[in-house]
Amino acid sequence: MKQLRSFAFLSGLSFLCFCFPARAQLIVNEFSNGASGNKEYVELLVKGQATCNDTCFDLRGWIFDDNNGWYGTTAVSPGCYRFKDDPNWSCVPYGSLIVIYNSGDLNPSMPADDPTDANNDGVYILPVNSPLIELNLTVPSTSAMNYPSTGFGTSTTWTNIALNNTNDAVQTVDPANLTAAYHAVSYGSGVVAPVHITGSGAQKVFYLTNDQYNLSAGWTSGAVPTNETPGLANTAANAAWISSMKLPAGGMTSNDTLDAAICQGESYSFGNNAYTTTGYYTHHFTSQGGCDSIVTINLIVNPIPPAPAVVSPVSYCQDAVAVPLNATGTHLTWYDTLTGGTGSTTIPVPSTADTGNFYWYVSETVSGCESPSSQVMVRINPLPDMPLTDTFVLLCQHSPAQTLSASGPSLTWYPAPAGGVPSATAPVINTGTARIEHWYVTATNNGCESKRRHITVKVSAIDAMFTLEKDTLCIPDPLVTINTSAGDSASYLWHTGDEYTSTARDIEHLYRVPGVYTVKLTVVSSDGCRDSSNHTVWVSPVPDVALTLDKHDICTGDEVLFTMNYTEGFGLMRWDFGDSNGETVDDRNNAARNNPASLERTHAYENEGTYFFTLNTTTPGCPERIVRDSVNVHPMPKVDLGADSSLCLHGNALHLENRNPVEPGARYEWSTGETKPTIEVRHHGDVKLTVYTDFCSNADEVHIAKDCYIDIPNAFTPNGDGSNDYFFPRQLLTSSLSLFKMQVLNRWGQMVFETTSSNGRGWDGNFNGTAQPEGVYIYLIQVAFRNGRTESYQGNVTLLR
Repeated sequence: MKQLRSFAFLSGLSFLCFCFPARAQLIVNEFSNGASGNKEYVELLVKGQATCNDTCFDLRGWIFDDNNGWYGTTAVSPGCYRFKDDPNWSCVPYGSLIVIYNSGDLNPSMPADDPTDANNDGVYILPVNSPLIELNLTVPSTSAMNYPSTGFGTSTTWTNIALNNTNDAVQTVDPANLTAAYHAVSYGSGVVAPVHITGSGAQKVFYLTNDQYNLSAGWTSGAVPTNETPGLANTAANAAWISSMKLPAGGMTSNDTLDAAICQGESYSFGNNAYTTTGYYTHHFTSQGGCDSIVTINLIVNPIPPAPAVVSPVSYCQDAVAVPLNATGTHLTWYDTLTGGTGSTTIPVPSTADTGNFYWYVSETVSGCESPSSQVMVRINPLPDMPLTDTFVLLCQHSPAQTLSASGPSLTWYPAPAGGVPSATAPVINTGTARIEHWYVTATNNGCESKRRHITVKVSAIDAMFTLEKDTLCIPDPLVTINTSAGDSASYLWHTGDEYTSTARDIEHLYRVPGVYTVKLTVVSSDGCRDSSNHTVWVSPVPDVALTLDKHDICTGDEVLFTMNYTEGFGLMRWDFGDSNGETVDDRNNAARNNPASLERTHAYENEGTYFFTLNTTTPGCPERIVRDSVNVHPMPKVDLGADSSLCLHGNALHLENRNPVEPGARYEWSTGETKPTIEVRHHGDVKLTVYTDFCSNADEVHIAKDCYIDIPNAFTPNGDGSNDYFFPRQLLTSSLSLFKMQVLNRWGQMVFETTSSNGRGWDGNFNGTAQPEGVYIYLIQVAFRNGRTESYQGNVTLLR
C-alpha cells in the first residue's frame, strides 16, 4: 500500500521550524539602462522579516513593469510581466534578490543564470524569456492603465519593459490590488513616481543605497558598468538591511497545530511515539537557535477505499483495434501483476495480436490510501476461417448477370482488401463491359470476422459486332460485311438468311430473290464465350411498273383512269399528272412482297392542252425507273343563249342563237328538234341548245316566260308598321291591264274582302272593322288585258301579325 502524509516527525529531532507563507512585499532594489543598446536589467528584492513561523513569500502573480501611464504619458510600453504560477515562486525566502535581464542584448555585468536559486545564496538570475515569467503583450497601455489578471502567455521579449533613456519608471504591482503600484521608482522629467530621481537614464544605473526604499533620498544613480551590481547588495547599508531579513528573531516559542493523515493499518511517528488512531497529539520541541516549538498534531486515520468498479471480462477478436480498459474510481493505478510490479496511471490498451486470456489489475487512491486491486480479464478470440468459394470466376460479356456466392457463417462482402463499405448482400456482376473485378468476402463467428478471401472476377471480352457496306441492295449487288467484333475471338459463323453460311471473318454474297433478310454473326472466344449480332438487309428488285390509260383524248373537266401494274412490297411510286397535281404511294413496307399488284387512279383536267403523265418508281438500293404518257384535253364548246326572256300571248316570235363562236364543223341540236344555228320561238317554256365538236359537247338553256300577267304575294303583315301592311298585287301589275277583280275568302268560304279597283290599297286584314286572325286565306283574281286576253288566278295568302 502507498500512504501520503502531510508531515513526518522523526524521534531525536533537535530543531523544527514550521513556516507558513504570509503577505510580504516585492520592491525595486536596482535597475540599469546599460552602457549601450538595450543591455538592461531589473533587480527586485523580496522584503520581509524571517521568524520561526515565517521565512518565505509567495510571489506567484506579482507584476513588474515600466511606466504604464500612471506617472506620465510618455515612455509607456504596452504590456507587462508577472511571475508564473509555478512552485518555484511559491515560497521565496525573505531577503532574496531576483534579477530579470534582457536576453536579446546581454549586459556584460550579468552573472550566470540561476532561476531557482540552486546554490541557496538567496539570488535568482533569469532572462526575460524564462518559462518562469509570463507576458501580456497589450495591457496596460495609454488607453487602459490598470493591470490585467488574465491574458498572459509565454514571455519572449524585453520590448514591453524596455527603458527610455530620457525618462521612465520601474514598478511592482500586488495581484491583490491591480489598480495601484506597490513600489515605483522613476527618473528624468515628465515621469514622476512617489520615488523620483532627477536626471536622464542614458548609460546609468539606479539603485537603493540603504533601507529607505520609499524615499527619494534613499536612491541614487551611477555610471555603468562601474556602479552595476546585479545579484549583489548595492552598498554596505543595503547589504546589512538585506541580511537582517534572513535571520529569525531569537528566544521565541511558537505554538502550532498541524494536520497529518495516515492510512488504516499504518502508524504515525511523532515525539518518540507511534500513533495508529485518529486524535490530537502534542509534543514540545527545543532548538539550539532559540526557536522552540510546541506542536499539536491532528492525526486522521483514513480508511482503505474499496477496489474500483471495472468492466470485465472484455472480449476482442484477434487483430482488432482495442480501446483503453474501463474502470471507475479516484486516482487509478494500473498493474500487470496481482502483487508487486510498478503501477502506472496510464490506462492500458490491450494487444490483440495473440489469442487467449490476459489480465490487468487496477486500484484507486483516496486521501493518500490505495485500495485493493480489481482484476480485468481481456479475452482475445481467434478469427474464424475464411469462407470457401471459387477464387476465380469467369463470365462472358453480355451473359446474364451473376451473383457471387461463398460458404461460411454470416458472410460480409467488400470491394477492397482493406476498408471499404461492407455489405451483407453478395455482389451482382453485370456483364455489359469486359473487365476484371476484385471482391473480398469474410465470415463472422462469435462476433469475430475472418480475414478477407480474395475473389477475382473476369468478364471475358466477347462482343459480336459488324456493319454492312450497304444495308439496302439492288438484286444484282453483293452483300459485303465489315466485322468489328471485340474480344479474343476464336471462330466466326455467318448466316445470311437464305441458307448460305460461312466461317470466314468477312463475307461477300449475292442474293437470288428479292426480300428482307436477317444477317447473323456468331462469335466464339478463346474462353468459350459466345455472342451474336444481327443486321437486316433489304434486297430490292429492279423497278418494273406498267402504265395504262383508259383514254388519251378528253374534254376539260373529264376524268382519265390511270392503271399501274407492279410487284408488291418494294416500290416507292411518285407520279405527276402534268398539271401540278400528283401523289406518292409507299409500298416498301408491305408484307406481301413479290406478288403482282395494280393501282388505279382517276384524274380530271380542268384546262385544255396536252398533259404529260410521269411515273417515277424506285425500289430501295436500285436506280429509279421513269414511265411517261400523255393526255390531250380538248376545250368544251362555248354555248350562250342569253338571259331568260318572256313572250306576250299572241305577241311577236323570239329569235334565239348561240352568242359565242364555235370551232368549224360543230353540230347543233335544239330541244325543238331543229339542227340549224338559229331558231324562232313563239311559245313560252324552256329551250335548250346542245353544240357538238369531235370530242366534246356543251349546252345552254333559257326559260321563255309569259308576259302580260300579275305577280301575287303569298303573305302580308297588317301590323301597322308601314311595311307589307296590305295584300294587293299593286307593284307587280303590268301596264296592259284593262279589268281587275279580287276576292279574299277565309277557310270557311266566307268572303272577307272584295275589290275591283286596281288602284286601291288592297285588303288590310280586317273584316267589318275587326282584325282577322292569323292564318291562311284564299284569293280569287280575274284580269283582262288590252289585247282581249283574260286570265284567272286562285291561290293562298298567309296573314301574319
